Amino acid sequence: MPRTTRAPAPTASPPVELVRATVSLFGVVVRLTADSAGLLERMQAALPPIWKPATSSAPEFSLRALHDAGNSEQLRLEQALPGLEQEQPGREFGWLPLRRGSAGVVLDHVHGVVREFVAHNARDYVFIHAGVVAHHGRALMLPGESFAGKSTLTAALARAGAVYYSDDFAVLAADGLIHPFPEPITLRLTPGDHTQTPHPPTQLKVAVGSKPVPVGLVALAQYKPGASWRPRRLSSANAILELIAHTLECIDRPQLTVSALRRALASAPVLKGERGEADETAPLLLAEL
Repeated sequence: MPRTTRAPAPTASPPVELVRATVSLFGVVVRLTADSAGLLERMQAALPPIWKPATSSAPEFSLRALHDAGNSEQLRLEQALPGLEQEQPGREFGWLPLRRGSAGVVLDHVHGVVREFVAHNARDYVFIHAGVVAHHGRALMLPGESFAGKSTLTAALARAGAVYYSDDFAVLAADGLIHPFPEPITLRLTPGDHTQTPHPPTQLKVAVGSKPVPVGLVALAQYKPGASWRPRRLSSANAILELIAHTLECIDRPQLTVSALRRALASAPVLKGERGEADETAPLLLAEL
């Protein structure tokens, strides 16, 4: 009979030591977990640029990024299922797969899911789809949907001397002040192209705001080729209705939304009209402000 030999028992892989950080963005507590300190730092760098270390240890949103086995260039991103972390302290809990791919793709997704969660869950702030700049200590808010041209106009205003505050969200506190949310400005390379390229404010060489400011002017400026900026001024009631249409979570937080908008618009006119090219409209808006 042939001689048989027993294969050695496989050795268990050593457990991966995870590192964590807890951060706060507009009062929303987010926990980040990674399988290396370097990856954790890259996750923090991918966050919207308004985070700070959190004093609370109870996260409202948890993400973890792990390297795929055998491939240091591939990551997988997962989200903790709500509530399970607190129910099973010290044990592995449920994770929902979100994204798998290269580090750049996964870290971009970290940025996107965190900003969306914060925008929908910040209890003391109202998030309005709008570009924002400031001039002489007062904010100019440009509400609009995606591809309405607000990013192009925001960039033109910043190049014309205004201070950059936000490209996509006007963050309005309960007292009516606008807070900075200075993410990269996303611009289309060619007119009509829906592919947007992010441009950090430092790349565009524009000033960036750091303090809350009151609203001085709201301009609902819809781009139309060849148009001239001849807006009409809206009444207070119509102005609030227009802004509510661009506000996140207004149904769930109607009192905060209406109260914050009333304070913000107490001395700020709201103008609506069609505009032509951004570089031609920007100095007209700064003059209005």
